Amino acid sequence: MDAAKKLDVVFDRDRDLDRSITDLLATGQGVALAAMRAAVERDRGAAGEDRERRLVRIAAIVSDLEGRAAAELVLELLDDPSPVVRTSAGEALLDIAVDGADEVMDAAQAAALRTDLVRALQELPYVLGEIEDGRNVRVIQKLLDHPDASVVASAIDTLVLLGDVASLPAIRRLEKDPRVAAHTDGEEEESVPLAVLAADAVETLGRGKGPGRPG
Repeated sequence: MDAAKKLDVVFDRDRDLDRSITDLLATGQGVALAAMRAAVERDRGAAGEDRERRLVRIAAIVSDLEGRAAAELVLELLDDPSPVVRTSAGEALLDIAVDGADEVMDAAQAAALRTDLVRALQELPYVLGEIEDGRNVRVIQKLLDHPDASVVASAIDTLVLLGDVASLPAIRRLEKDPRVAAHTDGEEEESVPLAVLAADAVETLGRGKGPGRPG
Protein backbone atom coordinates (compact mmCIF):
# COMPACT_ATOMS: atom_id res chain seq x y z
CA MET A 1 0.00 0.00 0.00
CA ASP A 2 1.47 3.36 -1.01
CA ALA A 3 1.53 6.42 1.20
CA ALA A 4 -1.52 8.02 -0.40
CA LYS A 5 -3.67 4.96 0.29
CA LYS A 6 -2.36 4.76 3.86
CA LEU A 7 -3.33 8.40 4.33
CA ASP A 8 -6.83 7.60 3.07
CA VAL A 9 -7.02 4.86 5.71
CA VAL A 10 -6.11 7.43 8.35
CA PHE A 11 -8.88 9.73 7.13
CA ASP A 12 -11.41 6.88 7.09
CA ARG A 13 -10.53 5.82 10.64
CA ASP A 14 -10.66 9.42 11.80
CA ARG A 15 -14.16 9.76 10.35
CA ASP A 16 -15.19 6.48 11.97
CA LEU A 17 -13.87 7.71 15.31
CA ASP A 18 -15.90 10.92 15.06
CA ARG A 19 -19.00 8.90 14.30
CA SER A 20 -18.35 6.57 17.22
CA ILE A 21 -17.95 9.50 19.61
CA THR A 22 -21.17 11.03 18.29
CA ASP A 23 -22.96 7.70 18.85
CA LEU A 24 -21.57 7.51 22.39
CA LEU A 25 -22.77 11.01 23.28
CA ALA A 26 -26.13 10.33 21.68
CA THR A 27 -26.83 7.93 24.56
CA GLY A 28 -27.02 11.01 26.79
CA GLN A 29 -24.30 12.88 28.64
CA GLY A 30 -25.01 11.17 31.96
CA VAL A 31 -24.89 7.69 30.43
CA ALA A 32 -21.74 8.49 28.45
CA LEU A 33 -19.99 9.94 31.52
CA ALA A 34 -20.90 6.86 33.55
CA ALA A 35 -19.40 4.60 30.88
CA MET A 36 -16.22 6.67 30.75
CA ARG A 37 -15.94 6.77 34.55
CA ALA A 38 -16.24 2.98 34.62
CA ALA A 39 -13.46 2.75 32.01
CA VAL A 40 -11.24 5.01 34.11
CA GLU A 41 -11.83 2.78 37.12
CA ARG A 42 -11.00 -0.34 35.10
CA ASP A 43 -7.73 1.20 33.99
CA ARG A 44 -6.72 2.28 37.48
CA GLY A 45 -3.53 0.44 38.36
CA ALA A 46 -2.99 -0.84 34.80
CA ALA A 47 0.04 0.07 32.69
CA GLY A 48 1.09 0.50 29.09
CA GLU A 49 0.61 2.79 26.13
CA ASP A 50 -2.87 1.44 25.36
CA ARG A 51 -4.01 2.49 28.82
CA GLU A 52 -2.63 5.99 28.33
CA ARG A 53 -4.21 6.20 24.90
CA ARG A 54 -7.64 5.28 26.30
CA LEU A 55 -7.46 7.81 29.12
CA VAL A 56 -6.20 10.58 26.84
CA ARG A 57 -9.11 9.84 24.52
CA ILE A 58 -11.56 10.05 27.42
CA ALA A 59 -10.09 13.42 28.42
CA ALA A 60 -10.53 14.66 24.85
CA ILE A 61 -14.17 13.53 24.71
CA VAL A 62 -15.04 15.02 28.11
CA SER A 63 -13.39 18.33 27.16
CA ASP A 64 -16.35 18.99 24.84
CA LEU A 65 -18.93 18.36 27.56
CA GLU A 66 -20.43 20.68 30.16
CA GLY A 67 -21.33 20.49 33.82
CA ARG A 68 -19.84 19.63 37.17
CA ALA A 69 -19.94 15.88 36.54
CA ALA A 70 -17.67 16.32 33.53
CA ALA A 71 -15.26 18.44 35.58
CA GLU A 72 -15.25 15.85 38.37
CA LEU A 73 -14.30 13.08 35.94
CA VAL A 74 -11.46 15.20 34.58
CA LEU A 75 -10.19 15.75 38.13
CA GLU A 76 -9.96 11.97 38.48
CA LEU A 77 -7.86 11.89 35.31
CA LEU A 78 -5.72 14.73 36.65
CA ASP A 79 -4.76 12.36 39.47
CA ASP A 80 -3.37 9.75 37.09
CA PRO A 81 0.25 8.60 37.54
CA SER A 82 0.97 9.25 33.84
CA PRO A 83 2.18 12.80 33.06
CA VAL A 84 0.71 12.38 29.57
CA VAL A 85 -2.75 11.72 30.98
CA ARG A 86 -2.44 14.55 33.52
CA THR A 87 -1.47 17.00 30.77
CA SER A 88 -4.51 15.98 28.72
CA ALA A 89 -6.73 16.29 31.79
CA GLY A 90 -5.46 19.77 32.56
CA GLU A 91 -6.19 20.88 29.01
CA ALA A 92 -9.65 19.31 29.21
CA LEU A 93 -10.41 21.17 32.45
CA LEU A 94 -9.49 24.45 30.78
CA ASP A 95 -11.73 23.61 27.81
CA ILE A 96 -14.69 22.87 30.09
CA ALA A 97 -14.07 26.14 31.93
CA VAL A 98 -14.47 28.21 28.76
CA ASP A 99 -18.26 27.99 29.05
CA GLY A 100 -18.50 26.35 32.46
CA ALA A 101 -16.12 28.08 34.86
CA ASP A 102 -18.69 27.90 37.66
CA GLU A 103 -18.97 24.13 37.36
CA VAL A 104 -15.20 23.71 37.29
CA MET A 105 -14.83 25.89 40.39
CA ASP A 106 -17.58 23.95 42.18
CA ALA A 107 -15.85 20.65 41.44
CA ALA A 108 -12.45 22.03 42.45
CA GLN A 109 -13.83 23.50 45.66
CA ALA A 110 -15.41 20.18 46.62
CA ALA A 111 -12.19 18.29 45.90
CA ALA A 112 -9.78 20.76 47.52
CA LEU A 113 -9.20 18.88 50.79
CA ARG A 114 -9.51 15.31 49.51
CA THR A 115 -6.55 13.17 50.48
CA ASP A 116 -7.10 10.61 47.71
CA LEU A 117 -6.41 13.09 44.89
CA VAL A 118 -2.96 14.35 45.87
CA ARG A 119 -1.48 14.24 42.37
CA ALA A 120 -4.49 16.08 40.97
CA LEU A 121 -4.40 18.72 43.69
CA GLN A 122 -0.69 19.30 43.08
CA GLU A 123 -1.56 20.15 39.46
CA LEU A 124 -4.86 21.92 40.13
CA PRO A 125 -3.56 25.33 41.33
CA TYR A 126 -1.65 25.85 38.08
CA VAL A 127 -4.72 24.93 36.02
CA LEU A 128 -7.01 27.19 38.05
CA GLY A 129 -4.50 30.00 37.71
CA GLU A 130 -5.17 30.02 33.95
CA ILE A 131 -8.94 30.36 34.38
CA GLU A 132 -10.22 33.93 34.41
CA ASP A 133 -12.76 33.57 37.16
CA GLY A 134 -13.03 35.48 40.42
CA ARG A 135 -13.31 32.26 42.43
CA ASN A 136 -10.03 30.73 41.32
CA VAL A 137 -7.92 32.43 43.99
CA ARG A 138 -10.34 31.40 46.75
CA VAL A 139 -10.12 27.76 45.71
CA ILE A 140 -6.31 27.94 45.52
CA GLN A 141 -6.24 29.52 48.99
CA LYS A 142 -8.30 26.59 50.29
CA LEU A 143 -5.55 24.25 49.08
CA LEU A 144 -3.21 25.96 51.57
CA ASP A 145 -5.05 23.95 54.25
CA HIS A 146 -4.45 20.58 52.60
CA PRO A 147 -2.63 17.99 54.74
CA ASP A 148 -0.19 17.14 51.92
CA ALA A 149 2.79 19.49 51.87
CA SER A 150 3.31 19.24 48.11
CA VAL A 151 -0.26 20.39 47.46
CA VAL A 152 0.31 23.36 49.75
CA ALA A 153 3.59 24.14 47.95
CA SER A 154 1.81 24.20 44.58
CA ALA A 155 -0.83 26.54 45.98
CA ILE A 156 1.82 28.91 47.36
CA ASP A 157 3.70 28.86 44.06
CA THR A 158 0.58 29.66 42.04
CA LEU A 159 -0.51 32.50 44.32
CA VAL A 160 2.92 34.06 43.86
CA LEU A 161 2.72 33.57 40.09
CA LEU A 162 -0.65 35.32 40.14
CA GLY A 163 0.81 38.12 42.26
CA ASP A 164 -2.09 37.79 44.68
CA VAL A 165 -1.15 40.15 47.51
CA ALA A 166 -4.48 39.47 49.22
CA SER A 167 -3.23 35.94 49.98
CA LEU A 168 -0.42 37.23 52.22
CA PRO A 169 -2.23 36.60 55.55
CA ALA A 170 -3.01 33.01 54.58
CA ILE A 171 0.57 32.36 53.45
CA ARG A 172 2.08 33.98 56.55
CA ARG A 173 0.38 31.30 58.65
CA LEU A 174 2.73 28.79 57.02
CA GLU A 175 6.00 30.56 57.86
CA LYS A 176 6.59 28.20 60.79
CA ASP A 177 5.26 25.05 59.11
CA PRO A 178 7.94 22.34 59.45
CA ARG A 179 6.57 20.06 56.73
CA VAL A 180 8.81 19.39 53.75
CA ALA A 181 7.50 19.48 50.18
CA ALA A 182 8.88 18.26 46.88
CA HIS A 183 9.27 21.50 44.96
CA THR A 184 10.42 22.06 41.39
CA ASP A 185 12.75 24.99 40.84
CA GLY A 186 13.27 25.27 37.10
CA GLU A 187 13.86 21.70 35.96
CA GLU A 188 15.19 20.29 39.24
CA GLU A 189 13.04 18.89 42.03
CA GLU A 190 14.19 19.43 45.57
CA SER A 191 12.82 19.00 49.08
CA VAL A 192 12.04 22.36 50.67
CA PRO A 193 10.37 23.16 54.02
CA LEU A 194 7.02 24.87 53.62
CA ALA A 195 8.27 27.52 56.03
CA VAL A 196 10.97 28.48 53.51
CA LEU A 197 8.53 28.56 50.57
CA ALA A 198 6.09 30.65 52.61
CA ALA A 199 8.78 33.11 53.69
CA ASP A 200 9.97 33.53 50.10
CA ALA A 201 6.39 34.05 48.96
CA VAL A 202 5.74 36.65 51.66
CA GLU A 203 8.88 38.51 50.63
CA THR A 204 7.92 38.46 46.94
CA LEU A 205 4.28 39.40 47.44
CA GLY A 206 5.21 41.94 50.09
CA ARG A 207 7.01 43.89 47.39
CA GLY A 208 3.62 44.12 45.70
CA LYS A 209 4.49 42.22 42.56
CA GLY A 210 4.65 38.50 41.96
CA PRO A 211 6.03 37.20 38.64
CA GLY A 212 2.53 37.41 37.21
CA ARG A 213 2.15 41.10 38.06
CA PRO A 214 3.52 43.70 35.67
CA GLY A 215 6.01 46.35 36.69
